[in-house]
Amino acid sequence: MLLDNEILNTFLEDITSINYEILEVLKSLNENLNQPEKFLLFSNLVDRVYETAATLGFSHLSDYCLSLKHVSRKTGNAKIQRIYGQIMKLMLNYTGNYVLLKQSLENKLHEKEFTRMIFLDMKKMENLERDVFSYVSQKT
Repeated sequence: MLLDNEILNTFLEDITSINYEILEVLKSLNENLNQPEKFLLFSNLVDRVYETAATLGFSHLSDYCLSLKHVSRKTGNAKIQRIYGQIMKLMLNYTGNYVLLKQSLENKLHEKEFTRMIFLDMKKMENLERDVFSYVSQKT
């Protein structure tokens, strides 16, 4: 899909703004990991990226954000403290991959590298869904 430069630039500005909000959430969690509401806030922020990415046809980014949205929301709702550290690492990876994410949107040559970088995180999120969250939903 070929996007108008203005639309792409607006999206890049939006995700940059959202990333600053995400960094504040991560800073707070770094000071005190036991804040389930911050996992929910992260979920809402990454959902905004997901919705626009899906609308614009950035399937790798939207799939990644959707997975992050689900695991961070479930973490905030389930309040399973033993997985907070694992989810925090995934959230940090999102911000760590941010530059590559932007490059992949601006230049198709970087898309494969971005996809490779997020693949492992996607697998980790699938495992959490299967091993932790499906167990929690069975108990409730």
